[in-house]
Amino acid sequence: MRLLLLPISTRRSLIYCQPASTVVPNEKQSWLDWGVGKANKTWVEWETSDKNTTIGGVKVKVTQYGNQFLRRIPFEEWGLKSIPGRKKLAAGEQQSKVEVAYPALYQGLQKESLMDVLKRLSTERQGLHKNRLMGSVALMPLTIPVGLIPIMPNFPFLYLAFRAYSHWRALLGSRHLDFLVGSSFITTKPQGSLDSLYTAGLLHHTQAEMQGAKDPSEQESKKVVDIIRRQMQGGRSGTSEKAPDGEPLLVKGPPPSTSTEKDQATWSPTAKNAASTSVNSTASSPGPQQEEEIMLLRGWSGRVLAERLNLPGLELEIERAVEQVESALMKEKEAAQSK
Repeated sequence: MRLLLLPISTRRSLIYCQPASTVVPNEKQSWLDWGVGKANKTWVEWETSDKNTTIGGVKVKVTQYGNQFLRRIPFEEWGLKSIPGRKKLAAGEQQSKVEVAYPALYQGLQKESLMDVLKRLSTERQGLHKNRLMGSVALMPLTIPVGLIPIMPNFPFLYLAFRAYSHWRALLGSRHLDFLVGSSFITTKPQGSLDSLYTAGLLHHTQAEMQGAKDPSEQESKKVVDIIRRQMQGGRSGTSEKAPDGEPLLVKGPPPSTSTEKDQATWSPTAKNAASTSVNSTASSPGPQQEEEIMLLRGWSGRVLAERLNLPGLELEIERAVEQVESALMKEKEAAQSK
């Protein structure tokens, strides 16, 4: 078991558990982990199917409607669900420590320490998942009449069953993480390779450009982090900031993650003035006690991270997290403007 802590913005992070079989190749994989991994891989394949064929078109449509439903589930819940429940130890067996890998430079942009972030993620949603689990189970008997209707599946029951299972897995994951943090069974491991991937995602316009470019150095990553710190404090606009290579830095106003590849390819620094109100910046100008929240990942960055780490399921997690954080920032902005 290995955990990844990935900051989505300068205030919010995604926790993700790397399946045991990818950490220790010879370790036996549970049927549940195998099924989840297979489903994630199949889902990604369906999303990239050929739309021009009949079967491919159906697959793409299914994933589109499915993603609309799944994206409503908070990314924090998805992250906790990836953490397996705590197993009972055999007599004489000792609890092994769990490694947490993270991009040290970008995690350092958050006010909370690494352990404080882990503690918050492990405790803040336990009550919610417990209550929602009991509520979903309690409502299941009310859907029995729907199951008596010929031909039509009992969709209300299936929905409640899925949500009950989802809350149960998230509750187990949060309790396991809480135990590991509280009992000091966490080993932190900063990874420069993750810092490099974050920097590349902020410096380049598109996924293809990021994949074809040379990985940024540690010094380049530090320069980008310094620029973000100034932006958090309400410093100079990102249009005037320069990346280590002398090109305008697109940290503060990158194209939304939901835009098409074509839109991202035609994005230029000159368009950033129009994007100063994008979803990647907070609604109001930060006051002396309030720092601006800056996005650190783009939706398409998730695919590159997933490919580099050989974790197909991570792509979907990052895409959902980025979209939800961007949406939350947009709502904050609209609420501030309406006052």
